Amino acid sequence: MLVKFNRFLAILRSRRVGFFEKSGSSVIRSTDRRRAPLMLTVASQQVEHSTEIAGLKRGDQLALSNRIVRLYPFLYPFNGLLRVGGSLR
Repeated sequence: MLVKFNRFLAILRSRRVGFFEKSGSSVIRSTDRRRAPLMLTVASQQVEHSTEIAGLKRGDQLALSNRIVRLYPFLYPFNGLLRVGGSLR
């Protein structure tokens, strides 16, 4: 499992996907491993909630018919993570 994870990190790093240090080295650093869960979360949110994230970045309000509007979504300013202020039921 660790080998697959390291390979995945290497692929992301080679593509210069966000959050990874851009030192030009092929070595995966401990900081890369610590940031990987956050990076994967942001990437999966981009796939699942791209329209909501784009609207929030523009400062638009989500439509009342949107499935996450009742959770009061917002973007965390430091890393672009989609967060919610409401409670799950």
